[in-house]
Amino acid sequence: MAKKRAVMKKQGKDSSGRAGMTLVHVGKTGRPHGIRGEIKAWPLEGSSGAWLEATFVYIGSSGEVASRYRLLGSKKAGAALALELEGIESRDEAARLSNLNIYVERRQLPECGDGTYYLEDLRNLAVVDTRGRKIGRLVDAFHNGAHEVYAIETMVGEILLPVVEGVVELIDVEKGVMVVNPPEGLPGIDALEAKGEGKDSQ
Repeated sequence: MAKKRAVMKKQGKDSSGRAGMTLVHVGKTGRPHGIRGEIKAWPLEGSSGAWLEATFVYIGSSGEVASRYRLLGSKKAGAALALELEGIESRDEAARLSNLNIYVERRQLPECGDGTYYLEDLRNLAVVDTRGRKIGRLVDAFHNGAHEVYAIETMVGEILLPVVEGVVELIDVEKGVMVVNPPEGLPGIDALEAKGEGKDSQ
């Protein structure tokens, strides 16, 4: 059954008021659904769906340019979802929002359970190995179909760290650090050590 919210006066998009706001990337838009302005949405892999309870969603190519829409309702549409947005009432209007990212305000999301985090809470964490040696900083994460992957920016380029058992030892968001045990032969690690980042940082 579709989720409905009380309809306020029509306001459509609103790109104002994002100063100091943390937006969380939760999905992508697809093609229009039907003729009344609904648009398909594809939640990110691993998304809990809690963002569907948010009052507003932000849609755009990035968080910096995303526009705000009141989320009026959502329903299943095959393998995807169909979103009803205030002010979007035709297929043509929905088409202009296709193939963009969907964000919600961090404060509208529930706290994660133990051992789980929102990506925005992990961005820019310093990444070190179990001996305290600096690797780089976490800049992104994605799912490759089998497991999560952390993208780490280093002095020799980006290293893709598979998030599998035994790799991530500790995440301390308050201290801004992630301790990892990179698997043997991980592309980029040898080059990183050759550049001098393999020395103990303590």
